[in-house]
Amino acid sequence: MTETTSGGTAPITICLLDAPPEGGDPGAILEVLRRASAMTEEVWFDRLGHKDFTELPEANLNGLLHQQYARKREVIALEGEVTGLVDGPEGLPYVVPTTDLADARVVASCYVMNSREDNPHLLSEVEIAVAAGRRHQGIGTRMLAALEQLARAWGATTISGWANYLGIPEGEKVMPTDGPFGVPVEDEVTRFLQKHGFALAQTERHSIQPMDGDLGVFGEPAAPEGYTLEVWCGRMDPAVAEDVAHLSTVFEATMPHGELDFQPETYTAERVLAGNEVTHKDSDTVNVAARHLATGEMVARTTLAKYLHKDEAAWQGVTVVLPAHRGHGLGRAIKLAAMHEARRRWPKLERVHTWNAGENDHMWAINESLGYRTAGVCGAWQKKLS
Repeated sequence: MTETTSGGTAPITICLLDAPPEGGDPGAILEVLRRASAMTEEVWFDRLGHKDFTELPEANLNGLLHQQYARKREVIALEGEVTGLVDGPEGLPYVVPTTDLADARVVASCYVMNSREDNPHLLSEVEIAVAAGRRHQGIGTRMLAALEQLARAWGATTISGWANYLGIPEGEKVMPTDGPFGVPVEDEVTRFLQKHGFALAQTERHSIQPMDGDLGVFGEPAAPEGYTLEVWCGRMDPAVAEDVAHLSTVFEATMPHGELDFQPETYTAERVLAGNEVTHKDSDTVNVAARHLATGEMVARTTLAKYLHKDEAAWQGVTVVLPAHRGHGLGRAIKLAAMHEARRRWPKLERVHTWNAGENDHMWAINESLGYRTAGVCGAWQKKLS
């Protein structure tokens, strides 16, 4: 898929990145990821005013190296002469470690995954980034065509992904079936996705918790009566993997999914431990769980994650309380304890990002009580292939 766009005379090639051979030098694969990271950093800053969402090249390579539970690829648009690409089974060329990139520039990129178990019909995590100065030249359209080709080759029938919008949109909006937030009709991302047959399936509130103030104003960590809190950092003790798997499965089954063509996933201890190992190749975590004293059952859990080499920002992961134990303040208790532990473990941390389904008023109330403030809206878009 090499052709010249209206923006210049250099050829543009849409290609794929997969993991290098086991134990082999990633060579050009890692170099493409580095060039893509530099490009996406500019895209994020232009759209959101910060660079927190820029993924590290080594982290992306780590993801490609671990595909036990999902197939993963990076879809890349390279501008310039490239030699040594290899034909792939999906009909798209692949960058391999020995590919000669010369001065080729990454002008668009997109990470995608396809579950091997619960949702094999879904090509997910799609979020196409196109370099500044190269938009509205057909590159995004070509990237999307490559994604559809990849989806069909893998037997996927739905493509889904996310688009971030800064602030609470005003004026005319596209609204999901449920939830209070819409996305602006006139935004270029909205126009692009609707033009290519995507529909808005759900919206989430993106909020940020400042971590540079006095956390004591939110209270000190304490377990509600009848419960005890457990804190661990870094890699998980295999002894708690079954508990975490059960809580993760409950989270998937009870969280709002809007109109997304998504089936709640089932977790096993083996899957949890595998994912935990992947995470800690390039990240650190803070975890807090609550146990019911009368039964010894782990009934709630939350986690925060931070890249090892990115000190200022962290991400709030899954927070879940088993339905039978809701209403006792466990959600706030474990999140508050995680805040305090994160301050101790990551003293340079400035902020935490989180996303909550727009219709999830209960979790937003907890977050707001802990200092989170709305930063924007994230729209979940999907397209069902014919």
